[in-house]
Amino acid sequence: MNENLPIQVTEFVFRRLADPLRIFSKELPPSVWLVILTFVLLLAFVFIGWMYLRDSRSIGILWAMVLGLSRAMVYGLLAFAFLLPAEQTWEQSTSRSKVVIAFDASSSMTTTIDDIPSESVPLNKLPTRQEKVIKFLGDSTIDFLGALEKTNPVFAYRFGRSLDENFLQFQEGTCLTKEDREKLKEALKDNLTFKTEMLGAEAWQAWLQPGKLISAKEGAAESELNRLQTMITAGRNKVEAGDFNATNVVDSVVGILQREMNQMTQGIVVFSDGRSTEGTLQALKDLEERATAARIPIFVVAVGEDRPKVKTEIVDLRVPGRVQPDDRFRVAVEVVGEGLAEKEFQAFLDITNVRKNQSGKEELLDVAIEEAGSKGSKDKLRINLGNKITLVAPVATYDKGNPPRAEVEFQVDAQALAKAAGREADLTGKKWVLAETPDSEIRFVARVPRDKSEIALDKEHKRGPVEMRVMDKPLRVLLVASGPMRDYQFVRTLFVRETERKRAELAILLQNPPGKTERRPGVVQDIPPEKLLTRFPDLFDSATADPNEKIYDLASYDVIVAFDPDWKQVNDLSMNLLRTWVDKGGGLIVIAGPLHTLELARPGAEKEKLKPILDLYPVVLKDIRIEEMDRKPDSPKPLRFDGATPEMEFLRLDEDDQLPFLKDWEQFFNVEAKDGQPKRGFYNFYPIEQAKTGSLVVARFDDPLVKGKDGKEQPFIVISDPASGKRVVWIGSGEVWRIRQYREQYFERFWMKLARYASAAATGKENRRISPYLGGPYLANRFIEFEARIDDKGGKPLGSAGRPPRVLINPPAGVAQSEIPKEILMTPRPGSEGVFRARFMLRSAGRYEVVFDVPETGDKLSGSYIVVEQPDPEKENTRPDFASLYKLASPAEMVLPRLSDADRDTLKQRLQSPVANAGSEPSKGAEEPPRLFFDLRSASLIPLCMKTDIKEQRNRGPVRDLWDNGITMWVGKDNKPVILPWLLLAVVGLLSFEWLTRKLLRIA
Repeated sequence: MNENLPIQVTEFVFRRLADPLRIFSKELPPSVWLVILTFVLLLAFVFIGWMYLRDSRSIGILWAMVLGLSRAMVYGLLAFAFLLPAEQTWEQSTSRSKVVIAFDASSSMTTTIDDIPSESVPLNKLPTRQEKVIKFLGDSTIDFLGALEKTNPVFAYRFGRSLDENFLQFQEGTCLTKEDREKLKEALKDNLTFKTEMLGAEAWQAWLQPGKLISAKEGAAESELNRLQTMITAGRNKVEAGDFNATNVVDSVVGILQREMNQMTQGIVVFSDGRSTEGTLQALKDLEERATAARIPIFVVAVGEDRPKVKTEIVDLRVPGRVQPDDRFRVAVEVVGEGLAEKEFQAFLDITNVRKNQSGKEELLDVAIEEAGSKGSKDKLRINLGNKITLVAPVATYDKGNPPRAEVEFQVDAQALAKAAGREADLTGKKWVLAETPDSEIRFVARVPRDKSEIALDKEHKRGPVEMRVMDKPLRVLLVASGPMRDYQFVRTLFVRETERKRAELAILLQNPPGKTERRPGVVQDIPPEKLLTRFPDLFDSATADPNEKIYDLASYDVIVAFDPDWKQVNDLSMNLLRTWVDKGGGLIVIAGPLHTLELARPGAEKEKLKPILDLYPVVLKDIRIEEMDRKPDSPKPLRFDGATPEMEFLRLDEDDQLPFLKDWEQFFNVEAKDGQPKRGFYNFYPIEQAKTGSLVVARFDDPLVKGKDGKEQPFIVISDPASGKRVVWIGSGEVWRIRQYREQYFERFWMKLARYASAAATGKENRRISPYLGGPYLANRFIEFEARIDDKGGKPLGSAGRPPRVLINPPAGVAQSEIPKEILMTPRPGSEGVFRARFMLRSAGRYEVVFDVPETGDKLSGSYIVVEQPDPEKENTRPDFASLYKLASPAEMVLPRLSDADRDTLKQRLQSPVANAGSEPSKGAEEPPRLFFDLRSASLIPLCMKTDIKEQRNRGPVRDLWDNGITMWVGKDNKPVILPWLLLAVVGLLSFEWLTRKLLRIA
């Protein structure tokens, strides 16, 4: 099968005619010798005729003819010898043209599925891009390789990150691998025969899908099994070496061009999806120039479907970390639908109850509800709803954003769970609450079904689990009041009632009137006297067990509600501890008032002293003594909720799920008159200069006569920067009680939800001294780094002198514990007090639990997770790049002269430019000359563009004279034979015959 193997050919020549005739310095063509020789022979023949015509008179015509012929033969032999007859040896080699095929064997080809799955054909039954190529090559009706082999032998390469130089050679229905070519070379050396074989379908699959385990067909010959196993092993080794986890189409084709440019290559056929992860645009331009200069056309067969990417992803699942049994809480699911703008979908929420036993194994418990008010009762009613409950959200629609997004809400309480479990009828006549989970946790998993146009292995997308605890732990509240404001009185009554229901723990600090230092005796606030504070708390996270001192520890409270507080009565230590307490998650709600809020805005030494408090406020206050407001608070005004979002649960006054967000506020204000004057609202507010940077203005006082520096109405409800982690709430007026005049339930819900919102950072954490900063997803076999802020028991940053904090990793199922570092010691980050860093490596992908352990404080924080993924650039973007492939293809004019008129017209009709990818400029197929760009449907035309080109080359070898051949008489002393030439014998014999005959005829 080696087309360039030289062969020897011998031919008869006259050496005299091979050399020119030289006369002096002039060379005449060799044919002059023939002219001279012919002229001499003619003279000789004339002489013979004249001589024997004369002798025929005496000997007769017959003997004259015999003797004349004998003399003529002598002259002919001498003329033959003069021309120097010889045997010329030639070395002759024949070169044939070839066709080269390059197959993309990267993982984007071998793993990507373009077809959309259905109920009848799931995703794992659909072919990959490479399997479609294999099917095309095996289609007997097309016989692509056979059609190419009719005109040229075929050389097949594969590529990924680079070119695999171990090609396959096809000719006459057989195939030679690298091993076969080596065996053939050895056989030719020994003049042995070597039997070649066809390439089976299984071997094709193994070669084009490296790393995939292919089973041989039953009854396969041993040679076929060995070839298959060799291909599988070679492919696996290259995959493990990373040769096919990236794609470089251009450089791979350049490698082929360099190897084959002087081999009479009729064309290079590239099968690829065009998705290169390596290479440059300049390299593509250089390739086009080199292919044009070498006159080697590049045919491109584009594989894959260039459709807009459709991908559903649940990007967030928001669940409160802890709820009270009687809470009605909100679970939010945020979904991104790439390529699904304005399409509908439905979300589901799975709820389970999980407990870890002593061995660490998780066990599934029933989700339960129980009768309200039965805590501690032996006869309490309890309903087990099953170990899994699924809530179904109404149909939602993606917006028009980029990418399209949607948020789905689930309202969860005991009634909603019972309804989902089909036990709603069992709730009649009683109030039900969620059962506590003291030793277990409620887990939430959000699900969104796969879209019909989406290519995904799983039928639905999931997010979670996210854990939540149901704990009947009372909300610890401290009320601070400088005077008998109505809001204070009603809020105190609310929390006193909550305390009696064991849902709150209430303490109160009544500040003295201005100028008074002694407390007025006989004060009654409907709480135990020991819960009445005489001073603002001046401890934080202390180790004291004395209940009389414990009430002065800020760590004993989840939220502080301050009604027009007189901060001048708070000492410096308490103010600094308050700032630390807020930084650690404590919630602060401040209600502006007419007496002491002004003191914070006055310039001077007092303002500087109060700086720790001013730093906490989310607003910059205005000194109302300098600027009088030109308005009369004689009519109610509504609020405009510019910055309100559905996550702000405290703004939901009504429990009706069907009521749109903020509709309950609209009902309260009841703006129906033609002049836009509401029936109810708020009359006044404390003005501010501006909201601080990052703070969120939830609601504004809707009065166009009073505006701030930014030209907007005055803020009424402001919360601190959500990104800061702090929960400080500013309310611009102590008039929230007006909501109570409309509906008492609205007032109570607002304050309870606001208090829980403000305290969420405190009540939702297991340990407030450990704040992890986790990122991700991380990559396997790469270093993972994250940090955590850790404080000591006094709330100050943990020093580096003691035992270092450590991190423990709990692996997911399927990952051996031996792969995990036993203990990861955290190191302090230079220049950042209390910030510690962990650095380690994980080998396997999965979701790992991270546990922080601080020996110095005895604190331990679990429930944090990191996600580790395997790096794979091939899977990051699998959309075909047809625009790049079109640029790779050569102009069709390079092969059109090879075709007949009919084939040329057919080719032009089938060649089309691709639809450009999103984000790239569209191809101008109508203006540019067509290129050799095909798909699997039109690739059958490529063999028509190939022609056979054969070149023969002859090299002159040694020459052997024939005129001196003869009989070896003897061997001389120099070991050279002494030869008597046959030609000499013939001439002498003929002359002797003539002389003897003339002698006998007496005419000598």
